Amino acid sequence: MEVSPLLLALISSFGAVYAFVITHKDKLKKYDKPDGEFFSAVSSQHQDQTQISLNLLRKKILSSTEKMRTGSWRSKIPLLREIMDSFFEDSQITSKIKEIQINGISSEWVLSDSYDSKNRILYIHGGAFFAGSAKSHRVITNKLSEITNFSVLAINYRLIPENARLDSLEDCFTAFHWLLDNGPDGEEKVNNIIVMGDSAGGNLALALAAELRDNSEHQANAIVALSPITDSRLTNPSIKKNMKKDFVLQPLTRNFSWLTSFGLGFAAKAVARHNPFDRKVSPLLGDLKNLPPTLVHVSDSEILFDDSRRYVNKANDFGSRASLQVWENMPHVWHIFYPDIPQANDAFTEIARFIFQQTKK
Repeated sequence: MEVSPLLLALISSFGAVYAFVITHKDKLKKYDKPDGEFFSAVSSQHQDQTQISLNLLRKKILSSTEKMRTGSWRSKIPLLREIMDSFFEDSQITSKIKEIQINGISSEWVLSDSYDSKNRILYIHGGAFFAGSAKSHRVITNKLSEITNFSVLAINYRLIPENARLDSLEDCFTAFHWLLDNGPDGEEKVNNIIVMGDSAGGNLALALAAELRDNSEHQANAIVALSPITDSRLTNPSIKKNMKKDFVLQPLTRNFSWLTSFGLGFAAKAVARHNPFDRKVSPLLGDLKNLPPTLVHVSDSEILFDDSRRYVNKANDFGSRASLQVWENMPHVWHIFYPDIPQANDAFTEIARFIFQQTKK
């Protein structure tokens, strides 16, 4: 039976892509060790409270996302955005919220009573690049300003699918440079600037660090990434290994649980409409030398564990200074569940310590 040249070309292309994916993934295995600094939930003085809070949180998330079981992923986006923005609306926010527009980017300052206008944090929210906002992450930004007295700027970067995947990185780049000369009280040179984000925002924080290194005269004093996505191909082993444990991300991942790692990579490309091999969306795959001091937090039970571990180990291998802190059996971005989960407070303590170590008076 003759095979058409077109079919042969397609088979050949598929084989080449498959071989490249597998080979590239195998090369990353060498970054599976060391495992970073470990924080055990068992040793916590509040173990009972933690378990009660986790059980309540699991039920609340499952209840909130019950309507997401049917329909296409695009039809679920408005609902997910609504859920995220309202999930923590009853949380106590003690900081002052000051809304602002930055070159068309809707943003807000989050300012504790003792904020320092010259010390600034650019906070980049999570939400899988198509949900989340400055409002949805006020638990984190409020706590950050409270414990550091830094002025926190949270931005509402452009989301997919209405916008291109790289538009979000462009907005972060714009906001960073605006922060160099502008504080909460008007034009004022910055003294220290930290870039920080969670999940998708952690991805953007790490991608921004590389983008600034390559295309700017300025760089952050430090980067903090909470449970970041570092490989947008979604092929790291913990994606499959921890899928059933990660109850926060289960609503987003369960529809893809039957896919192979290779299939997950194609699904990721289809959803984002962007090449997941691009270093601007997969910072793990890029050149990680000459980057600012970086702190990464992750739980050992979340699907993005290997994203964090591999990024930190590769960064250190390239000569950059990166630290990994791993919490036992915590949900994805457990920091946002402060104060219900005691370990969130411990995590914030570590973040504050790291920030103060990297900044000047």
